Amino acid sequence: MADQNKLRYNVAFVYTKKAEGYEGVRTWTTFESKAGFDKWYTDKVKAMQTVLEEDITEERAIQLTEQTPVSSYVGAAIQEASNPDGSINPELLKLELQNLALARMFEGH
Repeated sequence: MADQNKLRYNVAFVYTKKAEGYEGVRTWTTFESKAGFDKWYTDKVKAMQTVLEEDITEERAIQLTEQTPVSSYVGAAIQEASNPDGSINPELLKLELQNLALARMFEGH
C-alpha cells in the first residue's frame, strides 16, 4: 500500500494582516495535487494567507501549525467574539478562550 502522505499535496499557511484578528495564525490544507493547489490559491486567497511550506508531510504541517503564537489565537478569539459594531460579546469571548485553552492542552496528543 502506498504512503498516504505521498498521495496528497499538503500546504501550510500563515494568515496575513489583511485577515485582521487571525494575523499570524498558522493552518494547513491538503489538496489533491499541486495543480489543485495552484487553482485554489488565487490572488484573493494570497492576500489573506501566505504559504509557509508546500508539498510537505502531515507531520511537518502539524509542526508548523503548532508554532502559532498564543497571541495570534487570542486575536482570532477576539475577532470571533466581536459584534458588527465593534463591541465584544463577553460570553462569546469567554467561550472562544476556553476553546483555545482546551486545544492547547491537547495539542500534540
